[in-house]
Amino acid sequence: MDDIQHPVGQPARRDSEGIRDATGAPADPITIRSAEDILAYVPHALGEWPEESLVAVGLGDGRLGPTLRIDLPARPKGAPVRPAALRRFSDTVADYLTHDALVGAVLALYTRSAWTVPQSPPHREVMDAVAARLAEAGVPVLEAWVVGPERWRTVTCADTACCPWPGESVEALRTGRIGAEMVYRGSSYGAGLPEAARPEPPPAAVAAALEAYVEDPGRWWDPLVFTAALAAWDEVLSEPRVPDPARVRLLAATLMRPALRDAVLVASAADAGTAWRGTAATQGLRAEQIQAVPPALPGGVPAAEAAAALDSWSEAAAALDSWSEGPRAGSAGPRPPPGPPQRRSGAPVRCRARPGSSG
Repeated sequence: MDDIQHPVGQPARRDSEGIRDATGAPADPITIRSAEDILAYVPHALGEWPEESLVAVGLGDGRLGPTLRIDLPARPKGAPVRPAALRRFSDTVADYLTHDALVGAVLALYTRSAWTVPQSPPHREVMDAVAARLAEAGVPVLEAWVVGPERWRTVTCADTACCPWPGESVEALRTGRIGAEMVYRGSSYGAGLPEAARPEPPPAAVAAALEAYVEDPGRWWDPLVFTAALAAWDEVLSEPRVPDPARVRLLAATLMRPALRDAVLVASAADAGTAWRGTAATQGLRAEQIQAVPPALPGGVPAAEAAAALDSWSEAAAALDSWSEGPRAGSAGPRPPPGPPQRRSGAPVRCRARPGSSG
């Protein structure tokens, strides 16, 4: 799955027990009176200023409940978020918040997207989907805001007479009463990811192709697609560099099949060739001489790379099968395979000989 979440437990408990005053005694709970207070408190609860995220805060009986930050769902450029992605996103939020007995929740959407018309806030469909899903779970959304780089504003009131346009100052959230009190108590937070560190979203065509694999997990049951997915994992497990966001999304989607999850565990402990040869999911490819090649995958896995992995693993499987048959009549004994299969990192796979055989 491509969504990243950072739950922080019970913020009210952190206030009264985790923060102490200058004498070392537990600090008194913080009093929250307004929307400004909640928005000023959120980055202290998370430890960072959110970026392109939805933050959901549960409200209990006179206290703030659990706080959740989750990355906004990916969308093709200029197009709305796909319905399946919206469902998964809103289900994630609801599953987390509904573990506690809450009377409601508030939402804060942090984005750099421009808000030019009061009636059309950015990412409106995301907030509507989350609010509808929480209402189904018995947790009504009492208020929702969009927080931009310089201004924040409610999305529940489009009347500029009572809710001034373009909104209130974000800087005031940092320097207001709650911000000052949290800093006095020793709390601080980061400014979010620097511009250079923010990963670029995958191109629209790649994002759509990845979404198709998520919406149809049955694709991973094809043994050739299974092989291509394992080849993608082999590259990531063998290389020190960090994979790009498209590859990470692909790898997350592959884990929708239990057999692939098991194979990845074996690949991380030994090597991908051993994982491929040891799973029943690829038994048909090992037993039959299939001339087809694995497909390219949308996360940047070309067909040639997957085909090369299949050839390597098939040759090793055939050699190991021959080795396991034992000596034949008139032969001096079984010959070892032509070189042990190796990970790209160079670590050889150790093959255990049959009892009574030489080598």
